[in-house]
Formats: sequence, C-alpha cells, structure tokens
Amino acid sequence: MSNQTLVIINLRGGADGLNIVVPYKEENYYRIRPTISLLPPNKPNGVIDLDGFFGMHPALAQLLPLYEHKELAFLHAVGWPGKSHSHFEAWEEIELGIANTLEKPLTGWLTRFLELTTKDSSPLQTINFSSWPSKLFIGCQGVNQITQLSDFCLITPNKLNNSNMLASLKSLYSQKSLLGQIGQRTINAIEEINKILERKNKDSSYPKTKLGSQIQSVAELINAQVGLKAVSLDLNGWDTHIMQGGAKGHMANLLLELASAISAFAKDLKDSDKWKNVLVVVMTEFGRRAMENASSGTEHGQGGVMFFAGGNINGGRVYGDWPGLSDEQLSQPGDLAITTDFRQALSEFIIPKVGLANITKIFPAYQINKQVGILAS
Repeated sequence: MSNQTLVIINLRGGADGLNIVVPYKEENYYRIRPTISLLPPNKPNGVIDLDGFFGMHPALAQLLPLYEHKELAFLHAVGWPGKSHSHFEAWEEIELGIANTLEKPLTGWLTRFLELTTKDSSPLQTINFSSWPSKLFIGCQGVNQITQLSDFCLITPNKLNNSNMLASLKSLYSQKSLLGQIGQRTINAIEEINKILERKNKDSSYPKTKLGSQIQSVAELINAQVGLKAVSLDLNGWDTHIMQGGAKGHMANLLLELASAISAFAKDLKDSDKWKNVLVVVMTEFGRRAMENASSGTEHGQGGVMFFAGGNINGGRVYGDWPGLSDEQLSQPGDLAITTDFRQALSEFIIPKVGLANITKIFPAYQINKQVGILAS
C-alpha cells in the first residue's frame, strides 16, 4: 500500500441506495415509490444527472465536482449476499470478509490485508474513529480506537506538565531495545498529534459535525505523514423505517453531512498534493427494500450503493450491472438484486497490492470473477 491511505466510511443502519443514486429513467422506480421518490433532473429538487439513466441525490451536490473530474465513482447493486436482514450479522461478516459461512476467521479482512502489504508499522498506522470496536481490525497490532484525535494525547493539567511527562517517558524508553523503539515511536506520535491540535483551524471549511471533525483529523494526520495506512469512520442513522423523506428530510440531511465532509476532505488534501494517495470507500451493510412502506420509509433490503473517491480512480461513472426494478427482477422478498459482491468491490484496490493468487488470504473461499475497473491502472 506504500504511502496510500484507505479511508472507509461506514453508513451504519442500511443506507437506501435507490434514493442515493436514483435510476430516474426506470418507470418502476416511481411506481414502487410514490411518495419518497426523487424527481428527474431539471425538476424542482430533482436529482443531479450522472449519465442519462442515474441521478445523484441533490443533497450530494458538493460531490459533483469530484464526479466531473473523474475522482468519484459509484457502484450500484452491490452488497453482502447474506441470508438475513440483520444489521449485526451483516457488519460482522462484511468486516471479517465472509458471507454465509459458519467458520469465522480470527482476524478482520483489513488486518489480513495490512499483514501482507505493510512492513514498517507506525503507532498511528490504523485508527478506528468509533465508540465501539470494529471487526475490521481484529488481530491488528496497535490499532487505535478513538472518537477524536485528542484521545491520543497525554492528559495533564497544563503544557509544562505535558513537556515534563514526555521528557520522562523519553528517558524511560531511551534504551536500544524493541520495547524502547516502540516507546520512542509512540512518544513521537504523541508529539506530532500535540502539534496538530495546537495549530488546528477552528474556522475550517469542514462541517461542524462529528464526521466533519474526525475526517479533518484524518487529513491532518495524512498531511503530517505519520504513517497512517487505514482509517474507519462511522456515520449512523440510516435505518429509515419511517419518515425517510425524499429530496428533503432525514436521509437528505445525512447525505448533506456526508457530502460536506468528503468535499472538504478532498479540497484539503488537494491543497497539500496528498489526494492522489488516498482512497475513500463509502459502504453500508445492505440497501433498503425497493418498495416504500406505509410509514413513508423503507425496510431492510439487499443491493445498495458504494462510493469510491480519490485522485487515482476511474471516476465519473456509475458502475455495476443494473438488475432492474420490475417485480420479476427483484430479489425476494422485494429487494434490489445484488449483482456485485462487496468482496469483488473491495478487491479493486486489494489485488494490485497482493496479486490475484493471494485474494483468498483476504477473503477466504471467495473467487474473484472479474475486475470492475474502478481504480486507475
């Protein structure tokens, strides 16, 4: 993975891909969603046209420049081919890199990927910006689980005490041993984070949200070149059983928060010429039921949407084999069918690093059929 950083944004709750990247040219879409559907382009609050068939939710408008510059791509009808609609089961298997198997790996797929691709580790190599552990990082040495960057700092009453404490720790770990080397690297990381926090710009263009603050911290770590390899962030609230909304409403507000954060992140890294070394992957555990329910919401479904953003992708396209929304094309009990397995999608950036022969070390017993072509060669 060299100096590339993988940034995974998890839309937890099951994001409705059909109202994120809208198949506005398909008549069945409007038939099965009479109240929550989004209007075609050039209509009031209509979708933003992407390719003449699909349109992007208007709340994602801040991402349009990335799409137009081929730095953003969508993959539709992608998902976890599990047998249930359980949030817990879906995330567990996605983070372990499996589907429908009783035998569960002891490590997460990202841990196995890093073991194959990373020789020199950093105390800040992996960060899980979350309140709870992610199975992505099971078995990963030194993963940092924090909710904000300041969690990685020494907590003392004042700066003088911080300096004295760091000086004492440097003396304690000054010996030339493995423990001493690890201690020194950790102290160096703490000092670097202290510098970042001291110069943090409170008037930045990042949205004043938890995701905005966390992804700003990711950009600051990348710019500081501390050896960050992989980050996981969560945006919760996508379980829209009731009052989902269309162009406006609960889901639109979440999409605006997501778009604002990614847009500011891309601009920040472009200014420092680091955008080309970053891959942002946005994913969810499953999509929603194709037909809206009686509560102006949607139930748990199957096929959904993934985003890929970065300076080295074949963007400006909606990828995936579209299965259609007629009754006979839907997957039981009325879901958008999955035509691309989530492991196939993630292999886009894995295979160039580990080779096709090693893909089963990342995703046990899974055979790659073809490459989607999202990443630039």
